[in-house]
Amino acid sequence: MSLLSWNVRGLGQTTRCDDVLCELVAQRPSFVALQETKLSNIDARKRKTFLPTRLSDFAFKESHGAAGGIVSAWDSSFCTLRSTVIWTYSLTTSFTLKSDSSPFTATNVYAPTAHADKPAFLAELHDLAASICEPWVVIGF
Repeated sequence: MSLLSWNVRGLGQTTRCDDVLCELVAQRPSFVALQETKLSNIDARKRKTFLPTRLSDFAFKESHGAAGGIVSAWDSSFCTLRSTVIWTYSLTTSFTLKSDSSPFTATNVYAPTAHADKPAFLAELHDLAASICEPWVVIGF
């Protein structure tokens, strides 16, 4: 299993999408977590600009204005999605590995920049931790 996490700082420009796509093709991760996409919607056409075909399965948390936006994408030959949970600062995806049926959960986070919002972010992670009882990785920040 290989994971790749990247704060892409916006996927609105063609050149940034090209850079992300090129790197994902070269690195061939099983799972990718992108933060700060700054996208409010991802249709099939947009997805193809930054995710390679083998990472066509994805979950998405929209941005709010010009901030945030989270994408988690995975190779469906590697794992099967069981559930997706979207909270204020996170996108949690739970999977079953196809190789041995092991469960695992990945939480992709985009932490708030305002100091006043940090307690709510940490409380969200605390609440998530209490609900997950399998191998778990937190990616982003």
